[in-house]
Amino acid sequence: MRSTAQTARRKLKPRQRPYYRVLGRGLHLGFREGNRSGTWVARIDAGNQRYFVESVGQADDDLSDADGSSVLSFHQAVERARDRHRIRTVGADHVVAGPYTVRRAVQDYLIAIAAKPTAHDATTRAETLILRELAALDTATLTAARIREWHAAMAAAAPRARRKNGAESGFSPEALAPRIFHPHPRQEPQRILG
Repeated sequence: MRSTAQTARRKLKPRQRPYYRVLGRGLHLGFREGNRSGTWVARIDAGNQRYFVESVGQADDDLSDADGSSVLSFHQAVERARDRHRIRTVGADHVVAGPYTVRRAVQDYLIAIAAKPTAHDATTRAETLILRELAALDTATLTAARIREWHAAMAAAAPRARRKNGAESGFSPEALAPRIFHPHPRQEPQRILG
């Protein structure tokens, strides 16, 4: 039985230029429908409005089922395109086999922003908020519903108390206690909750 995605791909008109889908910054996965079968291609940003375009594998269509080697499903093609992107951007020595997990996606992001002033804050937030719960999830299977569920649970959780060294100490009733807020040094302090 063919998936709806495979059926939709079969309806695409054969053309020289692939139909692309954005996978991330500087990375697109393309599908080119041929006369007999389709082909997956990765388009990787090379800078200055130039791209590397590489064949990733044959698409799993009416002629062949995905085998993970030469014939790929959409999710397998996404993984292969991301591997090619990592090879082109960070080198073959840094490519790790296996699924592209949230942990690896966050690590790639943190490497990309390492020189920015917000890198330390982003690293701390990622470790505290994202990686605790989502690190092991495969990004290919991560859904918007799962992200909304995680976000709602995070919003419903008790406030985190912080120590001077940046380490968390867990929930603290003092975090909910009223505090004195000074909006401007010359104005009277205001008492606020939370």
